[in-house]
Amino acid sequence: MAYVALNARLQGLALPTFDTPPVQPASPALTGLSIAASVATQEVTVTFTPTNLPADDMLYIKACKTPTPTINYIKNLLRFLGADAVLGGSPYTCTAVATVCGALTLDETIIVMVAMLDSETGLLSPYRQARCQVAA
Repeated sequence: MAYVALNARLQGLALPTFDTPPVQPASPALTGLSIAASVATQEVTVTFTPTNLPADDMLYIKACKTPTPTINYIKNLLRFLGADAVLGGSPYTCTAVATVCGALTLDETIIVMVAMLDSETGLLSPYRQARCQVAA
């Protein structure tokens, strides 16, 4: 079943699928993650470590907006923003939050969950989570 899920993930991202299940472990998790959001630019800046990803890894990003910072259960609110190779490294500027979740407004809380995706196998590392309030 996992084999089907991995190929479905790769196919959904328009990456090549495989015939033999992978035997290598998933990419290691990001060791650090922080975000900052701006109303003026409608962008979320994601800063992560390690600052440069391996060649076959991509950032796999989910995010949501909440009206208050006290909301902690967000699984039903998360939206998939996409996977990006982030060739420039950290920090990464993401405009997809405003596009997918709606325009950013002052003092809203943005929550981002990021994993590393191995583009050859479809395996995901454990997610890291960061949150911030939208600033002017």
